[in-house]
Amino acid sequence: MPDPPVADGLQRETYLEVRYKAAMLADIGHNQLGHLSQPIDRFLAAAPERIEEVSITRLWSRGNTLRRQLKAHEMVATSADPTDPARLTPRAAALLGDLVEVFNVFIVRDPKGRELDDVRLGPKDRAKARRLLMLQHRW
Repeated sequence: MPDPPVADGLQRETYLEVRYKAAMLADIGHNQLGHLSQPIDRFLAAAPERIEEVSITRLWSRGNTLRRQLKAHEMVATSADPTDPARLTPRAAALLGDLVEVFNVFIVRDPKGRELDDVRLGPKDRAKARRLLMLQHRW
Protein backbone atom coordinates (compact mmCIF):
# COMPACT_ATOMS: atom_id res chain seq x y z
CA MET A 1 0.00 0.00 0.00
CA PRO A 2 1.50 3.35 -1.00
CA ASP A 3 2.50 5.85 1.67
CA PRO A 4 3.73 8.41 -0.87
CA PRO A 5 6.43 10.94 -0.07
CA VAL A 6 5.72 14.63 0.28
CA ALA A 7 6.25 15.57 -3.35
CA ASP A 8 7.27 19.19 -3.83
CA GLY A 9 9.24 20.14 -6.94
CA LEU A 10 12.68 19.37 -5.49
CA GLN A 11 11.48 16.05 -4.07
CA ARG A 12 10.05 15.05 -7.46
CA GLU A 13 13.32 15.97 -9.16
CA THR A 14 15.33 14.02 -6.60
CA TYR A 15 13.05 11.00 -7.04
CA LEU A 16 13.61 11.07 -10.80
CA GLU A 17 17.35 11.05 -10.15
CA VAL A 18 17.02 8.13 -7.71
CA ARG A 19 15.15 6.11 -10.33
CA TYR A 20 17.61 7.05 -13.09
CA LYS A 21 20.67 6.17 -11.01
CA ALA A 22 19.13 2.87 -9.90
CA ALA A 23 18.40 1.96 -13.53
CA MET A 24 21.97 2.92 -14.53
CA LEU A 25 23.31 0.63 -11.81
CA ALA A 26 21.05 -2.25 -12.86
CA ASP A 27 22.10 -1.80 -16.49
CA ILE A 28 25.73 -2.71 -15.82
CA GLY A 29 24.53 -6.30 -15.45
CA HIS A 30 24.89 -9.28 -13.18
CA ASN A 31 28.54 -9.92 -14.05
CA GLN A 32 29.56 -6.66 -12.39
CA LEU A 33 26.81 -6.55 -9.78
CA GLY A 34 26.99 -10.13 -8.54
CA HIS A 35 25.22 -10.35 -5.18
CA LEU A 36 23.95 -6.78 -5.62
CA SER A 37 21.69 -7.75 -8.55
CA GLN A 38 18.76 -8.89 -6.44
CA PRO A 39 18.76 -5.92 -4.02
CA ILE A 40 18.92 -3.43 -6.89
CA ASP A 41 16.08 -5.22 -8.72
CA ARG A 42 13.99 -5.12 -5.53
CA PHE A 43 14.80 -1.42 -5.10
CA LEU A 44 13.68 -0.68 -8.66
CA ALA A 45 10.47 -2.64 -8.09
CA ALA A 46 9.72 -0.31 -5.16
CA ALA A 47 10.34 2.80 -7.29
CA PRO A 48 7.40 3.14 -9.69
CA GLU A 49 7.41 5.84 -12.34
CA ARG A 50 4.80 7.93 -10.54
CA ILE A 51 5.98 9.26 -7.19
CA GLU A 52 2.37 9.17 -5.95
CA GLU A 53 2.50 5.36 -6.11
CA VAL A 54 5.59 5.03 -3.92
CA SER A 55 5.50 3.35 -0.55
CA ILE A 56 8.13 5.40 1.26
CA THR A 57 8.40 2.64 3.86
CA ARG A 58 9.14 -0.05 1.26
CA LEU A 59 11.50 2.21 -0.72
CA TRP A 60 13.32 3.19 2.47
CA SER A 61 13.73 -0.45 3.49
CA ARG A 62 15.13 -1.48 0.13
CA GLY A 63 17.31 1.62 -0.05
CA ASN A 64 18.65 0.83 3.39
CA THR A 65 19.74 -2.57 2.05
CA LEU A 66 21.72 -0.73 -0.62
CA ARG A 67 23.27 1.52 2.03
CA ARG A 68 24.44 -1.59 3.87
CA GLN A 69 25.83 -3.14 0.69
CA LEU A 70 27.85 0.01 0.04
CA LYS A 71 29.11 0.05 3.62
CA ALA A 72 30.17 -3.61 3.33
CA HIS A 73 32.05 -2.82 0.12
CA GLU A 74 33.79 0.13 1.77
CA MET A 75 34.84 -2.07 4.68
CA VAL A 76 36.49 -4.66 2.43
CA ALA A 77 37.77 -2.31 -0.27
CA THR A 78 41.12 -2.00 1.47
CA SER A 79 41.36 -5.59 2.66
CA ALA A 80 43.99 -7.95 1.37
CA ASP A 81 41.38 -10.42 0.10
CA PRO A 82 40.43 -9.46 -3.47
CA THR A 83 37.83 -12.26 -3.60
CA ASP A 84 35.68 -11.03 -0.72
CA PRO A 85 32.08 -11.22 -2.01
CA ALA A 86 31.27 -7.78 -0.57
CA ARG A 87 33.86 -6.18 -2.89
CA LEU A 88 32.30 -4.47 -5.90
CA THR A 89 33.91 -3.51 -9.17
CA PRO A 90 35.02 0.13 -9.23
CA ARG A 91 32.19 1.01 -11.63
CA ALA A 92 29.52 -0.73 -9.55
CA ALA A 93 30.85 0.88 -6.37
CA ALA A 94 30.82 4.35 -7.97
CA LEU A 95 27.28 3.94 -9.29
CA LEU A 96 26.03 2.51 -6.00
CA GLY A 97 27.67 5.35 -4.07
CA ASP A 98 26.04 7.91 -6.38
CA LEU A 99 22.64 6.25 -5.96
CA VAL A 100 22.94 6.05 -2.17
CA GLU A 101 23.92 9.73 -1.92
CA VAL A 102 20.89 10.89 -3.91
CA PHE A 103 18.64 8.40 -2.10
CA ASN A 104 19.82 9.86 1.23
CA VAL A 105 18.85 13.37 0.08
CA PHE A 106 15.45 12.09 -1.04
CA ILE A 107 14.79 10.29 2.26
CA VAL A 108 15.95 13.10 4.53
CA ARG A 109 13.53 15.49 2.82
CA ASP A 110 10.52 13.27 3.52
CA PRO A 111 8.94 13.27 7.02
CA LYS A 112 8.24 9.51 7.00
CA GLY A 113 11.70 8.80 5.56
CA ARG A 114 13.34 10.94 8.27
CA GLU A 115 11.30 9.13 10.91
CA LEU A 116 12.50 5.76 9.62
CA ASP A 117 16.10 6.99 9.51
CA ASP A 118 15.83 8.39 13.04
CA VAL A 119 14.81 4.98 14.35
CA ARG A 120 17.72 3.35 12.49
CA LEU A 121 20.44 5.92 13.08
CA GLY A 122 22.78 6.22 16.00
CA PRO A 123 23.49 9.65 17.61
CA LYS A 124 26.38 10.53 15.25
CA ASP A 125 24.31 9.54 12.22
CA ARG A 126 21.34 11.60 13.42
CA ALA A 127 23.53 14.72 13.74
CA LYS A 128 24.88 14.13 10.23
CA ALA A 129 21.33 13.71 8.87
CA ARG A 130 20.23 16.95 10.56
CA ARG A 131 23.17 18.83 8.99
CA LEU A 132 22.22 17.39 5.58
CA LEU A 133 18.63 18.54 6.08
CA MET A 134 19.79 22.03 7.01
CA LEU A 135 21.89 22.17 3.82
CA GLN A 136 18.87 21.04 1.78
CA HIS A 137 16.77 23.90 3.11
CA ARG A 138 19.39 26.35 1.86
CA TRP A 139 18.92 25.21 -1.76
